[in-house]
Amino acid sequence: MRSKIFYLLFISYFFIPVGIAFSQPVSNSVDVTASMPNWYQVPSKYTAIVQIEIYGKGGSGSSDGDGGGGGGGAAYARVNSVSLTPGFYDVVYSTTQGVSFRPAGGSASSSFARADNGKAGTTDGSGINSGPPGAGGSASSSLGDFTASGGNGGAVGGSPNFGGGGGGQSGSTSGDGSVGSSSTDANGASGGGSSGADGSGGRGGDNSPGTVAQNGSGPGGGGGGRSDGNATVGTGAPGRVIITVLSFLPIQISSFEITPSKTPIITWTTLAESDNSHFILERSREGEDFIKINTIQGKGTTDAKNEYAYTDVTPYKGTNYYRLKQVDYDGTMTSFGIKSAYVTVDQIEVYPTLMQDLIRIEMPKINRPIQWSISNSLGQQSLKGILAPGEVKDAVSVQQLTPGTYFLSLKTQYGQEVFKLIKL
Repeated sequence: MRSKIFYLLFISYFFIPVGIAFSQPVSNSVDVTASMPNWYQVPSKYTAIVQIEIYGKGGSGSSDGDGGGGGGGAAYARVNSVSLTPGFYDVVYSTTQGVSFRPAGGSASSSFARADNGKAGTTDGSGINSGPPGAGGSASSSLGDFTASGGNGGAVGGSPNFGGGGGGQSGSTSGDGSVGSSSTDANGASGGGSSGADGSGGRGGDNSPGTVAQNGSGPGGGGGGRSDGNATVGTGAPGRVIITVLSFLPIQISSFEITPSKTPIITWTTLAESDNSHFILERSREGEDFIKINTIQGKGTTDAKNEYAYTDVTPYKGTNYYRLKQVDYDGTMTSFGIKSAYVTVDQIEVYPTLMQDLIRIEMPKINRPIQWSISNSLGQQSLKGILAPGEVKDAVSVQQLTPGTYFLSLKTQYGQEVFKLIKL
């Protein structure tokens, strides 16, 4: 059995159908044709280590009256292991961004995984071979540890009275999906993949005697295109989200915080740890391609509460996305989600946020005095002072403060600015 670590940290997620009371996290799957907010929930006092698999929706075949190509197969995405904490999670369907799984109410950038939809065959009404096939869903437009593209739909032949093109196969754990076949006579062409198998494309319609185009097989198969002589079009198969529970741990949530500044500070807390070798902190500009910025040693095995902190002294300008991973002694790795912080230029700068003897306050030229104060976590004021007009580059002694968490408040002409500080 894999080693365990109990966390209270970064964002994480898991789910259970709404209205059903499970005492523990369970594996589940659902076919997706529309968004399903709050569809899953992790029970309180649990965290779940899960694998997430997503198929986008397959594209429908072309409905062009002179014969149409098949719809594209959907892309496939898989996240091998991620930690989901108690709460609700949404399955979100978008015609432009595919199917994704994310925290309840979260934006697209907070998605754990996303799979691109297959594209529908199009129409142009220009005559022979006028219904172009749809493209397969793109792996590069999907998000996961592993992604695969769907197969393109098959085209219509180049003479009158041809059958429809076959639908493309969805991507899968085996790799990219097969393309649909193109029609070469009055018979509809076959879809990509094994006939009737999950994710396979639908057969195109026959021109004579008028066999209708077939729908794609789920999940994510593209539909067959219509024939010149039959108006029925094959529809793309629904997308699918599959959650497989790898393990689950009891957990009592504490907090995770990121403090925006020119040097964002990332903090997280564990209540207990088991065989915890280290943490890896990663950063990204877009929330997808992450690079490691630091390794933080874990505490091995302990039932004591531990707090961790890291200051990013070289962030990107603008939005920075941070991801935390934990690594056991045996190499098992678990991801704990993504958080973001916005870094501006020419802002008030307070550093270091992990303070010992002094902190420095720097800001552009001010026209009037600014009051500042430092209070503890109970709101009790410990220090106070005034910044004189002009360019501010003041050093403040904090030697007399005892170790703990403090908040620096600056009353500027634009309102009150608050910075979190930790005395070591």
